[in-house]
Amino acid sequence: MPIRSESTATNSLSIERQAADIGKQVDSELKRLLGCREFRGSKALSELLSYCVEQTLANNPQQLKEYWIGVNVFRRGDDFDPAADPIVRVQARRLRHKLEAHYRSNAGHGVRIALRKGAYLADFQVSPAQYNGNGFPDGSAITSVAVLPIADLNSDPENRSFCEGLMDELIHALAEGNELMVVARTSLLQYRNTLIDIRDIGAQLHADAIVEGSVVREASRRRVSIRLIDARTGYALLSWQADASTGDALAAQENVAHTFASNMKRLIQERKNKFDG
Repeated sequence: MPIRSESTATNSLSIERQAADIGKQVDSELKRLLGCREFRGSKALSELLSYCVEQTLANNPQQLKEYWIGVNVFRRGDDFDPAADPIVRVQARRLRHKLEAHYRSNAGHGVRIALRKGAYLADFQVSPAQYNGNGFPDGSAITSVAVLPIADLNSDPENRSFCEGLMDELIHALAEGNELMVVARTSLLQYRNTLIDIRDIGAQLHADAIVEGSVVREASRRRVSIRLIDARTGYALLSWQADASTGDALAAQENVAHTFASNMKRLIQERKNKFDG
């Protein structure tokens, strides 16, 4: 095992403390949600929310597969078949909608909990205002970013090729204008299908933020999901989805990449203005 320098070790401890601080805030927000009227009246949704948050915080993605949620949350037996019994998908859809509706009518919370679309991982959206004086780094502006290989959820050659092209377009779109330092593609391919913690990837690449995404092909369209993750905390800052036609792949890749890059740069500038101001 390589020996870390004292400065690197100190930085690692700082990141761990920051993650622990956010974990406490997420736990507090979860308890607040479970006490709200919308969730007090639904035992099933409360248990599903608690399970997804706890397993995400514990970094147990395998326990967030549809089968294990059916067994552990909805008390289905060992013979539970998600294809025949859609209870997990139905309840997860209800939970997403309930969380979105709750935060639309209850603004101003420092931490928001969401359920990732197309998956059962919880996303924790931390308000930039929480970063100063609460265990977060003062220099929270994002100046460097890495785009991880886009996940092909179909495992077919055509969709895999689309994912490769989309990754290239994202790197190009983010590097335009020299507003950000963008990690080169050749340094990123080693992280394809990796289970390495996003915070460790950020530290290895010296990147403040990570862009990750996935593409699933359905008939004549592709559903593209892309997220911006703060590599210092591991939590999502921006989650974005779009449908792209399977017709003109190049045009779809360019449109998706430039739209996401524009939204991301706007968010980064807003954060910078807030910290500078």
